[in-house]
Amino acid sequence: MGRPAKPTIVKINEGNPGKRPLNTSEPKTTMKIQKPRNLSKSAGAVWGKMVKWLGPGQMEMLEACDEIALAMLAENYAEWWECVREIRKKGRTIKVPNHAGETITKTNPLVHQASDLQRRLMVLISRFGFTPVDRVKLGTTETGQGEFEDMLNKFVKKKSA
Repeated sequence: MGRPAKPTIVKINEGNPGKRPLNTSEPKTTMKIQKPRNLSKSAGAVWGKMVKWLGPGQMEMLEACDEIALAMLAENYAEWWECVREIRKKGRTIKVPNHAGETITKTNPLVHQASDLQRRLMVLISRFGFTPVDRVKLGTTETGQGEFEDMLNKFVKKKSA
């Protein structure tokens, strides 16, 4: 399996380094993307920010068919953040009784859930070019990522404090 094809807009932004003919039949963005009604409240807030970051004048590639992937990204982010909040409240370990009636310390199941969500998030955010490495790969520099990076930086600062 080879590399995924780059969208034509990215090739144009890069100056078409391969000098191959550009795809003139690639669909143009229509920006008729709508927030799905079934998003959770917190995912809906994340959705609004992401659409703004990815909208016209940013990456110019968002289509109505991207709603599903963007909804998954928003829900995963909201769920991950909820796990993080609960871990902060309850701790990374929990005390539970074993079969003998003794109390043992185990890893909070939310730690594993947050870790799994984090892995999924990294895949999804890279698909939309939300990481510096992926922005370089996509040939974009101005993507309005400041808010997303600020959110993540605040989380890291709070965690280390």
